[in-house]
Amino acid sequence: MNFTRTLFTLTGLAAVLLVAGCGPNRIAKLNSKPQKYDGQEVTVVGRVIDTRDIPLTKNDYYKVTDDTGELWVLTTRGVALRGLKYKIKGTYRRPDGSVAGVLLGDYIVQEHKREEVRE
Repeated sequence: MNFTRTLFTLTGLAAVLLVAGCGPNRIAKLNSKPQKYDGQEVTVVGRVIDTRDIPLTKNDYYKVTDDTGELWVLTTRGVALRGLKYKIKGTYRRPDGSVAGVLLGDYIVQEHKREEVRE
């Protein structure tokens, strides 16, 4: 009985640790090890501080910030609203270049899902 209780406790602890590790990534963490995350699906939470609506294309960009850094996000769903906070899931990857004369940085997130975070 003691072995079963210990096994149950360890399994529960492992599940908690697994779920805790699935939270949002800090932008500085992504940008400090870009090769590790390149091509990986990531989740970031940040406030929109800049947007670029690209005419005649399906692609738009918005820049988010958390308290560790800034990151551009590529979207085909229309730009996010400045000042709002979002949880973004997408692929961390190198950009194709600059957009409308704006350098996007070494890496961007190609958005798959976006939801507003209400505070």
